[in-house]
Amino acid sequence: MPKRHALLVAYLLFSGQELRDELATMYIRVVGRWFNKADKRHWQHFQSNGRAINRKLHDFMRLRQGPASGAGTDAGSRRCGGGDHWLGATG
Repeated sequence: MPKRHALLVAYLLFSGQELRDELATMYIRVVGRWFNKADKRHWQHFQSNGRAINRKLHDFMRLRQGPASGAGTDAGSRRCGGGDHWLGATG
């Protein structure tokens, strides 16, 4: 009888390890699918709103650079002046 118990315990330990390995593999696959679905949704959103995104990016870059030339602006807002008035500094 003890030999049967030993075989049963060995089988259960082996099966438990095999089951854990299978569960880990399935979990990795499920998380991979979730990631791919989210990535696909983000890409579709980007494609459907691409023009608006590009326009906002273009506007942001123009604002970040400041005026292209110093004509018609005060000295503090020129590129060399650093745009101190944007930061709240008074000159």
